[in-house]
Amino acid sequence: IKDFQKFFGSLFYFTEIRLHLNSRKIDLETPIEFIKGIGPERAKFIRNVLGITTVEDFLTFYPLRYIDKSKIHQIGDLKDEPEAEIQFKGKITDLQEIVYGKGQKRLSAKFRDETGTLELVWFRYSNWLKEQIPLNREIFIFGKVNLFNGNYSMPHPEIEIDEKKALYGSLLPIYPGSEKLSKRGINNKFFQNILTEITQSLPLLMQENLPEDLMKNLKLIGRIPAFYHIHFPKDFNHFEHANRRIKFEEAFFFQLGYGLKKLHQKTSVIGNPFPKIGENFNNFYENALPFEL
Repeated sequence: IKDFQKFFGSLFYFTEIRLHLNSRKIDLETPIEFIKGIGPERAKFIRNVLGITTVEDFLTFYPLRYIDKSKIHQIGDLKDEPEAEIQFKGKITDLQEIVYGKGQKRLSAKFRDETGTLELVWFRYSNWLKEQIPLNREIFIFGKVNLFNGNYSMPHPEIEIDEKKALYGSLLPIYPGSEKLSKRGINNKFFQNILTEITQSLPLLMQENLPEDLMKNLKLIGRIPAFYHIHFPKDFNHFEHANRRIKFEEAFFFQLGYGLKKLHQKTSVIGNPFPKIGENFNNFYENALPFEL
């Protein structure tokens, strides 16, 4: 718990600095087009495809899973098709468009490290994506490696130039995605950048909503560190604390709402009295019911 307090003390400090630097303050109801890195066109596309409209929607757009991105693999060490996404360090060369089938095109390139070569493939891409691919410079790629006819390939790799971002010191969140999103540059890296922007402002976006005694007795972490570590956990221990807190909060307020509704019905809703039973009821009860009461 002390580690959480120390970390988020620093987070509050840097958030106050960001508040003076940013001309527009955001809150949970702020439309996503005002988040840095999105804009009106992307916001419209994200709303239509994912149904995400506000900052709060993004905060509750939870990762599907997490992977360790701190290790660099070598192409020469590949034997079978790896089950999980992996990362390489090297250079992209020989970028070209290949026409196949009935006028279909794919983008292809070679990726080389000191131990070997694999093919990078983009089946669906835009001119913008093509122009963003860095050639003949040392970069990091990350993705799922496929093995076909003895050749390794990586479709739609994530590309990172910054070594600090590539060698992520924490667990890497993997968000829901699709080819339709990736074609517009809305991939896992995009979601990470957006959630990084939002979580840096968490102290301004939300307040604690559970009693301190309850949190202490149940050993729950605070709401702000929970939402930070559900997206960017330092390790699986931090993830478990965050996951437990968020699940409890959802269940707690669901039960609280149900209890208040039940109390309201008992105290405010009065049923219609039937002091007298007539011939129609007796006839229905005795002759029409297919079962006994």
